[in-house]
Amino acid sequence: MARKTRMHWLIPIALMCALSGCSSGGSNGGFLSRALRLNINWGAQGRAAVKSPQSAQSARIVLVGAAPNEGDLVLNVNRNAVDGQATYQFPSGARVGNYPLSVTFYASPNEVGDIVGVAGTTVTIGAKTIDPLAVDLDSSLAVNSVTVAPNQSVNPGETKSLIVTALDINGNMVAVAPGAIVLTTAPIPGTTGQLKTDATGVLVTGVAVGQVNVTATIDRLTSAPVAVTIGSRVASILVTPNQTVNTTETKGLTVTALDSSGAVVSLPDSAFVLTRSALPPFAGQVTTNPNGLQVTGVTAGKVNIAATANGVTSPAAALCVSIANHTVTINPTSTTTVSLTGCSNVSFPAPCPVSFIASESNVTASDPNTTVTVSVDGGSANGTISGPTFNSNTGRTEYSYTPAATKTGTFTVRATGTVDVCKTATFTVTVTP
Repeated sequence: MARKTRMHWLIPIALMCALSGCSSGGSNGGFLSRALRLNINWGAQGRAAVKSPQSAQSARIVLVGAAPNEGDLVLNVNRNAVDGQATYQFPSGARVGNYPLSVTFYASPNEVGDIVGVAGTTVTIGAKTIDPLAVDLDSSLAVNSVTVAPNQSVNPGETKSLIVTALDINGNMVAVAPGAIVLTTAPIPGTTGQLKTDATGVLVTGVAVGQVNVTATIDRLTSAPVAVTIGSRVASILVTPNQTVNTTETKGLTVTALDSSGAVVSLPDSAFVLTRSALPPFAGQVTTNPNGLQVTGVTAGKVNIAATANGVTSPAAALCVSIANHTVTINPTSTTTVSLTGCSNVSFPAPCPVSFIASESNVTASDPNTTVTVSVDGGSANGTISGPTFNSNTGRTEYSYTPAATKTGTFTVRATGTVDVCKTATFTVTVTP
């Protein structure tokens, strides 16, 4: 009998015991020291179990994208002659990371006949990997919870089954009979994604690029909604560096998701989760929205921000936390030109120092001036900064910039706030021959 692929049913995975001898967790790329195992409890087969998962005679087990070459790890197994539990092992170790696991059960040996059940979950490969995994085909177990696996996607025009997990009251998997799962979809504000379910509610077809919320119902229990992406898979995420938020201000950050070709993948803000980390020596602090791109400035300074969506995390990027009523000024503000040999009051030709003033001001304070940090871009190779010193001729506190004795070109002098390190002001000095 030819294999039929028009129907998929999903049942959960329960995790049973801790793995020994694993490599440490982290981003994809590490390997387990031995291949992951899977226990299948085939149960007792009888006439009452015909066309239920318990009637399965074979299975195809796939750990998607986990192979050393970034392909799939695949096991093809037939039911043992004796009913009960059997243990199967993948052909190689898996890379460290999070990977979808699917188990498709067929009515006849060698993956022939009707599909009578599908199990699925997300497996974490790393220091805390559970091994062996376990699937039980006893269809009499009661369902206590239902979840839709996160970070799933389908391309426009593609039809596939989504991974849904059902657990009993002890947190163990429950086998689900064909047609027992009903999927429903709901739009997500800010995205035009569309997804269509089939007549039985177990398959979905991508219609329009974007995201939709999907819930699964089994035995009158409904899962929490989970966003499913319609469109290209996210390969990388970039947080635009050096964005600024003021203290007490809440604003959305600019984050871009890309596919493997570098094309932008359209995702709503709610698809992202932001994480923050310290950026020494700065003491900036922000709070992040639990689900989205908004941050609120707390303490002035700088902080690292990373964004995660669809299981992909960006490199950290610096975020400036500024103070709205602070300014940094520098004078002169335009380009100043000096000659490399312009000063004659020294024992050898040299460019003359350029005097300037710089300050940080709090426009709401009675004593507005505070000290700034002054530097030349490119460091001491492009000149030296002196000051601040009091100039009795001008009656003001000044800095001076002395260009390098042998360099011509245009150099930038920069003043940076000490209270608000995100505020800067600059002027340029052009050194001619």
